[in-house]
Amino acid sequence: MNFYIALEQGQLLAKLSRPQNIVYSGLLCSLTAFLLKASILKSITSYFTILILYAIAASYNNLSDIKTDKLNSRFDNPLISNKISKNTLKTFFSFCFIALLMTQLLLLQPSSIYICLIYLVLAILYSHPTIKLKSRSWFAIFVLSICYGCLPFLLGLAQTKTLYSFKICEFLIFQILLLFPVLLAKDYKDIKGDRLTNKLTPLIVYGQNIVIKVARLSLFVASFLYLYLSIKNKLNIPLSILMILIYISLGYKLHKNKGQLNKILRDILTIDMLLLSLELLNVLS
Repeated sequence: MNFYIALEQGQLLAKLSRPQNIVYSGLLCSLTAFLLKASILKSITSYFTILILYAIAASYNNLSDIKTDKLNSRFDNPLISNKISKNTLKTFFSFCFIALLMTQLLLLQPSSIYICLIYLVLAILYSHPTIKLKSRSWFAIFVLSICYGCLPFLLGLAQTKTLYSFKICEFLIFQILLLFPVLLAKDYKDIKGDRLTNKLTPLIVYGQNIVIKVARLSLFVASFLYLYLSIKNKLNIPLSILMILIYISLGYKLHKNKGQLNKILRDILTIDMLLLSLELLNVLS
């Protein structure tokens, strides 16, 4: 009986931490480390580090979003049904922090621990009930772009001997622009609860028409920057154009469908963005 209870609690915790949402970030981190000549052990460990960081961030966010998720009937948050006790949640957080400390023993220091601390601070500020960065309109999406793209990339880079340069700044700017329109679409499904709980998301403050226009602008600016860097660094231009067209078309469809894409198209978008990013790593290697 205890085995089945433990299994059910494990499934609920997996639902709470949403590991499927961090595939892009984890692979970006791990493959950056591997392709820039880090060891396989460090590459794998970096993926699990991002997975743990996101588990902490997502669980804390779900904890702070109970009222909103109830209004939005978001049953993917198991905390709204009280199936997870506070003691179980405390144990889960403790396990995550211990696991995070253990991964630091296998990663290059001190840069890895600094990056992880920045991630945790941003995650706490994003969901904190007083500070509420997630209610700071466009700035909230900017912070998410840093956590989903920039910090995972820097953690992977920190496992290598690659010299930091202006090219890395270009890559970080590209990550923010690449992820911005995709992350902007996440608020469509929560618009009812966000409005009732006075969350100042871009959709609430500016409306759907402005959000779509900003998303399209970000799609085109990210695409233009990518093509510029591809030409500048003599990458495979036909391949770059093909991947950019896929990115723009799926980005358009994502907002046209109010944040909804079927699993196949969502996976294609994730893979396409990952390939776009990995192609630029040729410039750093």
